[in-house]
Amino acid sequence: MFCATAVIGFLLLVVLAALIEMCMTKEAVVAAINDSLEKLIIHSEDGSSKPPVCIVCDRLLKPSQVVTITPKLLEKNSKLLHAKEFAQVENKDLIASYDFQGPGREPWM
Repeated sequence: MFCATAVIGFLLLVVLAALIEMCMTKEAVVAAINDSLEKLIIHSEDGSSKPPVCIVCDRLLKPSQVVTITPKLLEKNSKLLHAKEFAQVENKDLIASYDFQGPGREPWM
């Protein structure tokens, strides 16, 4: 019985050692997480960082899905952004939240 218990204990130690070798260290896990999060952020030339978000559906995008839309491109395709008919919205705060008045606003917007 002692011999079987010793062999089982030894085998458990060998398996445990193999598992520890296969597992990542704490530093490697932190580095992998940071690397993954870094890929989810766009760094602007002005030093700001932003998550890539779709301007149509507010969904987070993968870096490979990101396309920069310039004001020139928006103006060129502005007819596509106008609906022939709009749903009636009564909430004035909601209406105001969609009226962009910040820097970069153009008269055609």
